[in-house]
Amino acid sequence: MKRIFALILSLTMIFTLSCDAFAAVSADSGLKALRAQFSRDKGPSRNGYAIDYSYFAPETEADTKYPLVVIMAGAREGEYEGKELVANEYAMWSSKEYQKRFLNCGGGYILIARAPEENLLYWDSQTLVASLKASIDDFIVKHESVDTRRIVLIGWCLGAKGVVNQVCAYPGYYSAAVLMVPPFAVSEAQAEKMKDIPVWLHGCKKDSYADYDRYIKPSWSRLVSSASDKSKRLFTCYDEAVNTTFFFNHNVWLQGSYDMHYTGKGYSGMQTVDGNGNTVSNDLSMLSWLSMWNMPMPKPVFTASESCSCPCHSDSLFKRLIWRVWISVFQILNLKTKSVCECGEKHW
Repeated sequence: MKRIFALILSLTMIFTLSCDAFAAVSADSGLKALRAQFSRDKGPSRNGYAIDYSYFAPETEADTKYPLVVIMAGAREGEYEGKELVANEYAMWSSKEYQKRFLNCGGGYILIARAPEENLLYWDSQTLVASLKASIDDFIVKHESVDTRRIVLIGWCLGAKGVVNQVCAYPGYYSAAVLMVPPFAVSEAQAEKMKDIPVWLHGCKKDSYADYDRYIKPSWSRLVSSASDKSKRLFTCYDEAVNTTFFFNHNVWLQGSYDMHYTGKGYSGMQTVDGNGNTVSNDLSMLSWLSMWNMPMPKPVFTASESCSCPCHSDSLFKRLIWRVWISVFQILNLKTKSVCECGEKHW
């Protein structure tokens, strides 16, 4: 009897795995076609690193500007060129269905940046802040239809730290930001620098890595306390989320890739509130929310960045160190020195 039961159980498992595999192949075949719409490029070198990326360009019309979504993934999604595209499902945002959800234009640019993990650098590294900004500026120069009033950032896990680093380094440049399961607590100083930008935080109560009580709750509290307009703060919380290879209840970004309408298993207890404590409908579209925010004025694009001769951008670590010591001496002695580079990036 036990043998018969074991046989039935084995056959059931084989059938179930076969069905799951077929579903995965079917879903992956659709994603493969969408990923084929992406191209690759690389920005100019900053701090010794040039950020390469996969990008999607929408069908543009004359006199129409389109938002730019910059995506920073978590660790191990930048192990080699192109993995930043295939390691997640955000290529779905290039589909006609999802492109229609961008407000006031019917489409948007998608740039999925790759952290140079082969050099043991991830998006939480301050070394990459200027490098990514240079790639974004370079991309805008190459794609004149980008709406410089609507440049938005999305990041999950260590990528969320990259988002915070960018917003704090270049205040007034980005129009909205999404932070998913950050494995750190946003500090009061960081929250203060982010006070004017719409921020959407995501967390899970049972996350085994981005601890809810240690990281997510204090981040939300500080983001709300510092906000100049609390209605521009959103917080989506889950009781349970999809597991990743190493962590439990961590993969909330899968929900985001489906524009908050994932129909598969793995999520429970999803609830969204704004900074005033009001419950927000779960029908909310992330794409629509991201594209609804406009900066007051178009931001300047620093076309000099690629040919900038300032030592702060040198590929030589020795030259950068000498430059930093020299600048520090000037600051200590209160002597005049340039706080902004010729390409527009801040020196400090």
